[in-house]
Amino acid sequence: MQSSKTKQIALCGVTAALALVVMFLGAAIGIGTYAGPMIAVFVTIPVVYEYGNKAGFMTWFAVSVLSLILVPDKELAMVYLFFGWYPMSQKYLYRIKAKWLRTAAIWA
Repeated sequence: MQSSKTKQIALCGVTAALALVVMFLGAAIGIGTYAGPMIAVFVTIPVVYEYGNKAGFMTWFAVSVLSLILVPDKELAMVYLFFGWYPMSQKYLYRIKAKWLRTAAIWA
């Protein structure tokens, strides 16, 4: 029987590889500069929900570094670097009690 840590590492690795493939495909088309990082973030969401923020940040960091090194479109990599952490911060943003402050934090 596989341990939980093995499953976590496997899921993080597979989602990081899939997110990197999405980033490469995003570099191939014009609109992919903005659509590629959004789809790559959607790919990594299961890691956050299954194993928490620590695994999510490690996956985000791995995809960010690899995309900065390997992907030819650096703007695409920078968009993922600056906005790819959103799934990890989402549950903390929704805990804000004041509705106007929560809305401002989510849309900022």
